[in-house]
Amino acid sequence: MKVLQITPFFGEQFGGTERFCHNLSRQLVEQNHEVDVFTARTMASSPKYEVIDGVRVFRFCTPAVIWKINPLTILFHKLLRKRYDVIHIHSHLYFASNQAIFARILRLGRYSPLVLHLHGGLGTPPGGIHHGKRAIKQIFDRTIGAITMRTANRIIAQSQADADKASKLYPYTVTKTVVIPNAVDLSHFPKFDPSSISNGRLIFVGDLEAWKGVPRLIEALRILKDRGESFGLTVVGVGTLLGQLQKAADGLDVEFLGQQPPAIIPSLMARAFACVLPSLWEGIPTVGLEAMAAGVPFVGTNVGGIPEIIHHQKTGILVNSHSAEKLAEAILLLKDVHLRRRIRLAAYKLVVDKHNMANIASKVEEVYRSVNRS
Repeated sequence: MKVLQITPFFGEQFGGTERFCHNLSRQLVEQNHEVDVFTARTMASSPKYEVIDGVRVFRFCTPAVIWKINPLTILFHKLLRKRYDVIHIHSHLYFASNQAIFARILRLGRYSPLVLHLHGGLGTPPGGIHHGKRAIKQIFDRTIGAITMRTANRIIAQSQADADKASKLYPYTVTKTVVIPNAVDLSHFPKFDPSSISNGRLIFVGDLEAWKGVPRLIEALRILKDRGESFGLTVVGVGTLLGQLQKAADGLDVEFLGQQPPAIIPSLMARAFACVLPSLWEGIPTVGLEAMAAGVPFVGTNVGGIPEIIHHQKTGILVNSHSAEKLAEAILLLKDVHLRRRIRLAAYKLVVDKHNMANIASKVEEVYRSVNRS
């Protein structure tokens, strides 16, 4: 099968969506599919074309990147000419994804079947997000977002929470949505050692944006320090809040590593005391599954699909509040070595059983076959 993956970044900047697309593409190649990727070219040093892990990667002119997360990649012309057995677009939010939808509409009967993969981001961002961004998102949902949802042949939701939210916003999606959980490639992680347990730093991996809740994490560290409980924190990621966070972390043991290649994320995770993701808005976060795969306790908030992977004090620590105080208390729970060990074992088993990319790719493959049969 000849498959096209469309993703905002590939090899230049990696969030959870991009890491999922990369791992899925590599797995599909191993399953004897021919895979192309269309993505942004935001750095002059990046080649326009290369082969990565057997995947053919095409990068297109990208004049700007909105809010440092949405590249304005120009690939519409290529989509009008190319024909694939299936086109798989990652998230409905990105400019590249929307171009695929409109190219399909213009091609009329000559279109390729189109699969839309939801990676969170449904509905209006929560409080704390700049009101201008909230207004833009509301307009997008009612216009381009609605067209994107309606035009896709099949929709994959990474969590039941996303599937339910999509059905409320766009009722016509109910009959064409299937839930296939987020996944990680376990071959990239060190062999799990149940007897090993790290007493290193906390780690955060993600966009430095308001919806990821990083300011609350910095505040929680200050609360802990005032109580005589000092924790170091490693922050991996870029975003518009970087300067604000650096100021807020003054006097705390916080290091900002910026964007890091995905190949080193497993080793960074493996050395951590815990991975903390205090999100306000989320699907099933790749970073949480990566923590579990690395044998590191995951602390997450009770939003989106996070409760689908964190069973409190069993596979992780679930925080039922966005307050820094509650987040600090959650981190302190992990000082119990026996609790941490139980969480590590249960979380790793969950990833192996339900979130292993080798198994998830087969489920995605079946979706491809179904849209080709219909």
